[in-house]
Amino acid sequence: MDSIKVNFKRLSPLAKIPKYSTAGAAAFDLYAAIEESITIQPGERVEISFGFAIEIPKGYKMDIRSRSGLFRDHYIEVYPGLIDSDYRGLISAWVTNGGDEAFTVECGDRVAQGEISTYQRVHFAVGETLSETQRGEKGFGSTGIK
Repeated sequence: MDSIKVNFKRLSPLAKIPKYSTAGAAAFDLYAAIEESITIQPGERVEISFGFAIEIPKGYKMDIRSRSGLFRDHYIEVYPGLIDSDYRGLISAWVTNGGDEAFTVECGDRVAQGEISTYQRVHFAVGETLSETQRGEKGFGSTGIK
């Protein structure tokens, strides 16, 4: 499998280099780089720093998302984030506790995951009509559950 080079800069001595947990993982783990533990109360959201900045090659982006096990076991959800190739600042994420119990994040905990992928820029062609489809303007829930 091909790989790309992404330059990594520690902004905190606590920052860990992201790692893939398994050989087949599509996303890499992002580790909390915090000086003191943070307890997230039910319904609360906090920003968790990963303590680093990166240089993503032009034509690529990084998506930040939740770790499925944290959501399944504790209802801890990461607000989806998108890091553009021209951003050079601190990487962090907003983490929400959707559960009924407090959840504590310690330094070095894997609280989110990231995926770097290509993207396509588009040109919007302004007009008065769009092509017809079977679905048409039917939106949310239009295909049902079953």
